Amino acid sequence: MRIPLNYCFLCPSLVKSSNRLQVYRSFSLGATTSSVAVIGSGAVGGYYGARLVEGGHDVKFFMRNEHYTHCAAHGLNITSVDGDIYIPSTELQVYNNVKSIGQVDWVILAIKSSSSLDSVPALVEPLLTKDTRILAIMNGLIDDDLVDLMKPLPHAAIYGGMAFICSNRLSPGRIDHSFYGSLNGGLASPIVQGHMAVNEDHLKDLEDLWAVSKVEFTTIPCLTHGRWQKNCWNLPFSGLSVAMGGISVDKIVSDPGLRQLADRIMDETIMIANADLSSRGYSDDSRLIIGDAEKKKMWYLSDNMGEYKPSTMLDLLARKPMEVKYLFRKPLERAKALNMDAPMLETVVTQIEAMQRLYNLF
Repeated sequence: MRIPLNYCFLCPSLVKSSNRLQVYRSFSLGATTSSVAVIGSGAVGGYYGARLVEGGHDVKFFMRNEHYTHCAAHGLNITSVDGDIYIPSTELQVYNNVKSIGQVDWVILAIKSSSSLDSVPALVEPLLTKDTRILAIMNGLIDDDLVDLMKPLPHAAIYGGMAFICSNRLSPGRIDHSFYGSLNGGLASPIVQGHMAVNEDHLKDLEDLWAVSKVEFTTIPCLTHGRWQKNCWNLPFSGLSVAMGGISVDKIVSDPGLRQLADRIMDETIMIANADLSSRGYSDDSRLIIGDAEKKKMWYLSDNMGEYKPSTMLDLLARKPMEVKYLFRKPLERAKALNMDAPMLETVVTQIEAMQRLYNLF
């Protein structure tokens, strides 16, 4: 396996204009490196993939269209509150054909769920061996469907990742990470009932992947709990930003009416989450009850992230397909299956789906 010597470079175009640029060399010769394919190298996949490069992993980025063309010629430039990264084209491994990447140890899926999950198996199949592990850093309740789709293909494990990050792709080859950036991950498959040691070994492999990076990474014992935690932010804030026609988070937290509405949607989300976890047999584990601590965290993040524009809102304004089914409709369907009323959430989801139909954003 090729071992990168030092992938973290100062971007020449930024040296004079920024006083927070730093060079990091977190890779050590004793570290274990993995081959990683990043599928979906935009604001989220591009950022986390670059952090893995920075840590010494052998990372290959799958890109399309002008993003690929620019990065192949000029490299990948990331401005970040945690230290800027520039990977020049001579060092960046970028591909526009998945078959050219070859088989890898890890596949990071960072595509939007607006893309059909049905297309994922064919997309990743050339990358897989029986030992390949798949980490889906995606929004929404996707895991059950993804696990079912991947059953016919060789792989060792499937994980779900929840990114708590404000990151936007400004233009081809340019990503800006403006706030936070932690990543939580849990096991989707295989979960061996009664064999905690087996499950913990899988989680240790995931933890080891990120150990050499600057990413604040945490493994979680229950992926469903993690997805619902992320929904406590996505449903009120991404939801309202779209339902209001395309407003940034600061407009929601600063308006008394919208703030109250976001709070009520979050309460409904917590209610559905705990009922769902209970229905799956987790009611006896107090660690997996979502409550005031999660709510306070979501408000702290939202009050401090400034004029952040959620990706779903940007898709609305750009008239691109929006993440609706898994991000908004699935949680509401889960509430209905549990015979729970969530009138605030249902109203917002109805508005979002109307926007999707109006502009044909499928």
